[in-house]
Amino acid sequence: MASNQQAENRPSSEALIYVVDDKDVLVQFAEAVLQSAGYQVRSFTDPKKTLEAILEAGRQPDLLITDYDMGDMNGLELIEASHGKNPGLKTILLSGTVTESFIKNSPTKVDQFLAKPYQPPKLISVVGQVLAD
Repeated sequence: MASNQQAENRPSSEALIYVVDDKDVLVQFAEAVLQSAGYQVRSFTDPKKTLEAILEAGRQPDLLITDYDMGDMNGLELIEASHGKNPGLKTILLSGTVTESFIKNSPTKVDQFLAKPYQPPKLISVVGQVLAD
């Protein structure tokens, strides 16, 4: 069975989500919210380490949630590089510095954009929608 079919057949609670934000407190917040909803989560504060993990992972994440503004590598660059290894990887871009219209005009496509700050129910809802698509 192809990995995309496995992801489609996997119950939400078994979905593996990578969360990336250069601010540790925001990574911990998202991780706690997602784990409370039953998701498996790996958290990162360094986008380059996230990319290394994706390149080396036996089991690929079902979803990548990343902040946009992270210094050396922004979230769109991380998504683009991640799609090189996992073209079907679903993505959510978070940002408190850019808008959805900025993202829509980017050549790198994301499945969903979520403005910061966000409330936990909104994050859980958006994750559910993206994983279901």
